[in-house]
Amino acid sequence: MPAAAVRVEERGPIRGAALAVDGEATPEAVGRTWGRLLLRCEGVPAAGPAFGLRHPDGRYEACWALFPGYPLPTGLREAEAPGGWYAASLHEGPYDRIGEALRLLLEEGLPHGGLRRREGPAVERLLTDPRTVGEADLRTEVLVPVQADPVE
Repeated sequence: MPAAAVRVEERGPIRGAALAVDGEATPEAVGRTWGRLLLRCEGVPAAGPAFGLRHPDGRYEACWALFPGYPLPTGLREAEAPGGWYAASLHEGPYDRIGEALRLLLEEGLPHGGLRRREGPAVERLLTDPRTVGEADLRTEVLVPVQADPVE
């Protein structure tokens, strides 16, 4: 991944209504969870793109971005994409390839940018709606929480 393809940006927190993947977060399980979340959030106004939280321990949560003060839909729990500094890159194409985009960002993007991962989940912001766009046209912003990695 070319260093130019990686942006470093400070982001504010994003409030969301979350549905966690039951068991291992395989691409199939993540896809089913997203389908269930989209059904539960039908008619709920979106405060921004839906987002996924990929935790370092392997857990995954699909999240609907909620406006401040908006009530939590039934059966969903409150979640937050933490604010702070992130390395960001754009993934274009199928969701089952996001893991590869995340790996490239971690292995090639961070070390060359003088950064290292800080604590917290990776965030996947769905910039296109999978219900209206073909798989090849899906766009997802992949964000990894970072901090400076000073040379000692």
